Order: sequence, then C-alpha cells, then structure tokens
Amino acid sequence: MTVSNFKLSATWKEGWLTASLHFTLAGATSINVSVRPVAPGSPLAHKVYAVTGSAAETIKLPVRPRPGDYVMNVSGAAPTRFTIPTPAEGISDSATISTTVGGKSTRTIANAHELWVRFHFLVPPTGAKTVKVEWRTPSFTFVGAVTKPYATTIDSDLKSNAALPKGTWYAILMVGGKIAKRQDVRVT
Repeated sequence: MTVSNFKLSATWKEGWLTASLHFTLAGATSINVSVRPVAPGSPLAHKVYAVTGSAAETIKLPVRPRPGDYVMNVSGAAPTRFTIPTPAEGISDSATISTTVGGKSTRTIANAHELWVRFHFLVPPTGAKTVKVEWRTPSFTFVGAVTKPYATTIDSDLKSNAALPKGTWYAILMVGGKIAKRQDVRVT
C-alpha cells in the first residue's frame, strides 16, 4: 500500500474550518484511513476505501478541530504527518450578549439601553497585541468600535440614554482587519 500526492486544503472563516485531505492510494484491498492528533486524542476522521490499482481520494475534516499537528494513518502504509494552521485572527469559540458585564446570555432583550458582549478565545490570534469590537445597528450601520489589548476574554459594551432601536444588533470581534467572531441580539 502506498500513499502519494498528499495535500491539505484548509481555510478558516470566523473560527470554522473548511478542510479536506486529498491523496492517492495505490493497492488492491479495503483500506482504513484515520486522522488523529499527534498528541493523544480522539480521531478527527475515519473512512474505509475499496481500492483496486490506484485511486485519488478525499477525506473531509470536521469544522472545529484545534490547530496543530495531526497524522493520517493508512493501513499498510507509513503515517503522513501534517499541520492544521492557526488562523491569524485566532479562534473565538464563544460569544454572548447580555445587559450587564458577564451577565446571563440572551438572544432577545426588551427596551435595551445597554448591551454587553463577551467573546472568548479558544486559540489566541497569531502575533496580535490588540483586538477590536465593532457595534452595528439593525440596518448594519456602524455605531462605534473599541480597540482593546488581546486577552482570552474580551468584554465590550454599548450604552444609550434612549432605548436602542428595535431589531437585530451586531457585535463583531476583529483581529488585524479579519472577523474572528460575530454575535447578534434582537432588541424588542
């Protein structure tokens, strides 16, 4: 059994990975292919192929793996190591909006005068010292932004003396001009 023409195709968008491994298998048998972290951990993907001769194959990876070193094991062949790169904007795994700093997350707020967003980074941005949080109205009009030093948890607020206009409001976490995560809340 041989594995050749190995290629990782991977793109990140707002903390979600679209990735697949492309490779050619040569052999005449049923072949098990598994992908797992180099460090101990659960398999990322597994597939069985029936190959006669040589065949180009693809295995899709899940959307939420952690960046790092992985290995593709093919029965009867040497392991193939590869790295899932860290996106420059990092990976924010959660975002919540509430009416108080660190408050209970909600999807709908009545008569809001104040909104708080909390973003959490699972993986830090590559080399970034600061992050920016933008606020946008229901018509997606820019309201304001704040730049903060990078931290694992980022909080930002939006305040108004009058009730905020009804509709869906947006908080957007940006790193180096790229969107890392966005969260919305409906004001009624």
